[in-house]
Amino acid sequence: MSTPEHSLLRAMTHRRLLAALGFLAWAALVLAAFYVVQRPFGPQVARGLAESGWAVALTLLLAGNAAGLGDWLLGRLRVPAEPGLERLCLATGTGLGALGLAGLGLAWLGWTERSFFLAGQLLLLPMTFRRAVALRAALGQFSAKALGALARRPLWGLVLGLPLAYTFLLALTPPSDGFDALFYHLPWPAWVLRAGGLRPFDIPHFWFPHLVEGVFLWARALGSDRTPQLLHVVWGVLAAALVFQWGQRAWDNPTGRFALLVLVSMPSLPLLASWAYTDLALVFYSVGTLYALWRWHTGGEAAGWLLLSGMMAGMAMGVKYTSFVVPVTAGLLVVWWQRRRWGQVVRVGLLFSAVALLVAAPWYARNWVFMGNPFYPFAFGLFGGRFWDAFRAAWYADAGTGIGWSTKELLLLPLNVTLGHRDANYYDGRIGPLYLLFLPVTLWAAWREWHGEPARRSTLLALGLFVALGVGFWTLGVVRTAALWQARLLLPALFPLALLTARGLQATADLDTPHLQVSFIVRAILAGVLFLTLFDVGRLVVARNPLAVILGLETPQAYRARVLPEYTAAMRLLEETPTDARVYFLFEPRSYGAPREVQPDPILDNLAHGVHRYGDVAGLAQALRQQGYTHVLLYRWGANFLIEQRPDRMTPRLVAELERLTGGLLELVGTTPQGHYELYRLPEAEP
Repeated sequence: MSTPEHSLLRAMTHRRLLAALGFLAWAALVLAAFYVVQRPFGPQVARGLAESGWAVALTLLLAGNAAGLGDWLLGRLRVPAEPGLERLCLATGTGLGALGLAGLGLAWLGWTERSFFLAGQLLLLPMTFRRAVALRAALGQFSAKALGALARRPLWGLVLGLPLAYTFLLALTPPSDGFDALFYHLPWPAWVLRAGGLRPFDIPHFWFPHLVEGVFLWARALGSDRTPQLLHVVWGVLAAALVFQWGQRAWDNPTGRFALLVLVSMPSLPLLASWAYTDLALVFYSVGTLYALWRWHTGGEAAGWLLLSGMMAGMAMGVKYTSFVVPVTAGLLVVWWQRRRWGQVVRVGLLFSAVALLVAAPWYARNWVFMGNPFYPFAFGLFGGRFWDAFRAAWYADAGTGIGWSTKELLLLPLNVTLGHRDANYYDGRIGPLYLLFLPVTLWAAWREWHGEPARRSTLLALGLFVALGVGFWTLGVVRTAALWQARLLLPALFPLALLTARGLQATADLDTPHLQVSFIVRAILAGVLFLTLFDVGRLVVARNPLAVILGLETPQAYRARVLPEYTAAMRLLEETPTDARVYFLFEPRSYGAPREVQPDPILDNLAHGVHRYGDVAGLAQALRQQGYTHVLLYRWGANFLIEQRPDRMTPRLVAELERLTGGLLELVGTTPQGHYELYRLPEAEP
């Protein structure tokens, strides 16, 4: 029964509700009017923020699900990894490798629609949530230790955090800088998605082991070309964290921290980490293999560690062919550590090898099925291979162009590598001065510790043997061919070497005298090198201005045109061709972003091999037309570079054939503003 008081209360409530609704309507009207006029978030800004936000969100999704999947795998293998940094690193890296294998499976089955990749991630979410408690506890434990360390040493946080911030900003820009990323790391997923699965593509680099590209495939299928770059950052962070973990466990916290400073001193690392490359994934799986094997040896030979080591070695073999150093090192360590129990050597070796080969086998089986050669394009003499012949094998090997066995060149090799002036790729080959600078005290510290506590010998052996083999095999490659003069190929050895360098840096304290504080001078040098490295990389970041495209103030197309003006203009030339055009590239290996079906020039032999196969450029042009090609894109700058720098390859005959091809056999359609690229139309095929 309603009373006058109840009626009055209801009336007041209605009036308050109307007043509140009226105020909210007024607020909406004012805000809408203000922001419609002011437009702080225009369509371009909104689109830019959405693309950047999706790249970050997708990275978190893939890395989070990888951590959940990897933690499940560690549990199945019964790996007694400690909660915290150790488990987080190993679980996330193992899970990312598993995603790479799953990506290959989807590509092989032809399940390349976005719905399959989205369903795969959604199916992993329950597993991730079930293991979220353990992962959150591990993350919390690590975070507490890290925050405590940063509170005690805030300057360390700045020195370590600034290059990470640089890397993150550069990784959030559209793919533009990394040459190999535009060449094959990103095109492989794009071609697989466009073709609806694996096909016998005539690009040898598409048949390298592609564990990392298998993860990139998930990102590209789910609509982000920046997430692959962020995933490479994730692998880099995991690799650095595992180096720190190893130094902390084997020695002490300062060793791990100084090892991180040595890594930060490399100017190339923030740049390389921000590109969609595979090098830091290989570093992680290489260090992970050795770390797990070392934990097996020093922790009571728990079978889980051995299985994980074999799995990591298999994943390393799924990243690059050059990873063969990893299982070789592991095998030698097992033989040495178990040398008094030869039966155990055989059992352990067979188990490790079986796991490693099982994990690596899918990539080599893919090559055998599609290209007729498990190691395509190498080992041509044994297996042959589709699209391959003796001419291309010899051209690709480029044997005899290295430094040879010159004593002077070999003695100067450490200095030349440090200076970086002869590196095939300058920006991603700058390793900094600290490795060479501290080499004498590094060797002295290693010798002293080898003759000290026996418990340290297993650590020194694992690190030293891998570094020696890695550097040794790299040197053999440089002796043979100039194509392998790339300091970034040393990264799997340089990360473990950072731990030994850190020990050498700390050992300088023993050289102090009352009259000369060597350790103080060493720390001053270290501080100066770090400052110059951070300043140098910071200048590049400022010049690139990544925030403009991240925040949507600049479109991705405008950013690419600013960073790669001629290549971007060449892709626009292709947009002017008919939609059914097929374009044959000369002297341009990159194809990322091509709007038409293209055949790039992956080893710069399209002209030479065509003349070799068809007799001259007239025969080549006729063959191309019969194969359905309609246009030829010539990278004139690349051709001129080869003419000047490699007259052994661009012989006078090839130069004359090129001028004949472009001087009358083909019809010029257009050129880029600076003339670096020329687009030609092929003549009609003769009946």
